[in-house]
Amino acid sequence: MTLTLDNLLINLEDFSEFRDISKNTDIDRLDVYIRESQIREVRNFLGDALYFALVADYTPIPNDEGTFATQRFTDLWYGKDYQVGGFTIQFYGLKPAHIYYAYERFLYNQKVQVTRYGVRTLSDNDLSDNIEITKKYEVSADSMGLVYQNDARKFLDSDPSVYPEWNNPVKKQTETTGLKMFKVGREIGR
Repeated sequence: MTLTLDNLLINLEDFSEFRDISKNTDIDRLDVYIRESQIREVRNFLGDALYFALVADYTPIPNDEGTFATQRFTDLWYGKDYQVGGFTIQFYGLKPAHIYYAYERFLYNQKVQVTRYGVRTLSDNDLSDNIEITKKYEVSADSMGLVYQNDARKFLDSDPSVYPEWNNPVKKQTETTGLKMFKVGREIGR
């Protein structure tokens, strides 16, 4: 039985707009991190209903940006300007968040070795170098991904009628609290 996988929403060429990745990078190796990011970050953020609707609407084009059949998914993925309270907000789309998260995974999984002296990266001459710089770029990529993801959350919340599948997990989390605490006792001094 063949495993059915979702179409990838980004490819190697998409990274050049945001971060440098060599064109000599093994595309199959990079696709693993793109797929992990798509499932982990994009799907978890959008929720199953909106994610599967987005992927179903998408048509990949080899070595180019894919296309969406409906405008609402084009707007969500590639961005658009929208109005909130009389102000124009420029939304860059959810695509940049996906790129940054995949880039973070790509960096994290590069020739890393954990030793008793700390985390080291293996170089071509079998000597280990400190990977502080790599970790710095991972943190930077993750934080930029969060910026774009938060912008997407605001965009989705701006007009819920356009994306009825959107179920904002932040709102849901605040609405359903665990225990409610009450102060039991008597006032002293009255």
